[in-house]
Amino acid sequence: MAHDRDPDKATAWLHEFMRLLSDLPQDIVAHAIDEAVKKSERGFLPSIGAIRAIADPMVEERQQKLRRLRMMAEVILAPKVQIEQKPFERCPGEEATKIMEEAGISRIDPVKPREISADRLRGPKSITVEDYISLGLSRADAERAVEEIRQAGSAAEPKPARPSGSIGSNLPSIEATA
Repeated sequence: MAHDRDPDKATAWLHEFMRLLSDLPQDIVAHAIDEAVKKSERGFLPSIGAIRAIADPMVEERQQKLRRLRMMAEVILAPKVQIEQKPFERCPGEEATKIMEEAGISRIDPVKPREISADRLRGPKSITVEDYISLGLSRADAERAVEEIRQAGSAAEPKPARPSGSIGSNLPSIEATA
């Protein structure tokens, strides 16, 4: 066909091309022809097979996207189904014990939560005497510092007393109090 210059044969061949490609969407066939012409080894007019090799996967991809969109539309447009739900009911203790035994779970005795008084809490606002001693203060200075903090209401940052003696005298982070 590439070297035949008979207009009747060319017209017949183009009609055949149109018939064989008529099932393809126009935008896909146009893109497929362009790509097939770029890759053509025979000259300008690519074969139907070369065009189909490019167009068929594009058509399949479009059909898959349409199927997915239709499924999404069905889900979105479907009537809402109301599910009746009974309110949560706690099972009685005997039934819970029976279920736990069947599942092989041992009985856990309820434990009363511990109550810790605020003066026993450890942290940045409640430093203990032992904390000050570990920093190098003497026991007397540590006890005095803790007492000053308690008197101040433990709302401010603790300011320890200046250490007396050689052990803590070289600690730079401890401030002197009056």
